[in-house]
Amino acid sequence: MPESDIRVIFEIRQADGQQARELAITQAHVMREVLEWLARGRYSTGQDHAA
Repeated sequence: MPESDIRVIFEIRQADGQQARELAITQAHVMREVLEWLARGRYSTGQDHAA
């Protein structure tokens, strides 16, 4: 997949207290998954190379 075909959608939420803490944890998990996916090189083909 060419870089120009990569699309990212951002959803902005305002939160505080417990909701903010839970959102931060969720965001951290998602960002880790994305970074691991990129590190495996899946971004270059868009394919999952897992067995």
